[in-house]
Amino acid sequence: MDESLRIGIIGDFYNDRVSQVKTNEALVHASKELSVSIESVWLPTKLLENHKDSDIRNFHGFWAGPGDYSNPTGALQTIKLCREQQLPFIGT
Repeated sequence: MDESLRIGIIGDFYNDRVSQVKTNEALVHASKELSVSIESVWLPTKLLENHKDSDIRNFHGFWAGPGDYSNPTGALQTIKLCREQQLPFIGT
């Protein structure tokens, strides 16, 4: 795999949430099918409210993960920034 992508998943990860486990599995599947290395990083919403714009520049794209957010404001601020900065973004 020559290419490598770093994807930030906006959300609070819990091992017992099937939808979140499946999100990780979907990225592994996509990585194999596309022959692209994908590093996925869950971004806890409590930390996102006070993030710096430069913090998210370390990612190639973002996914608003499934589930409840412990800090909806942090999640929404990051989603808004993705849209304003025209960063690749999807939501589930």
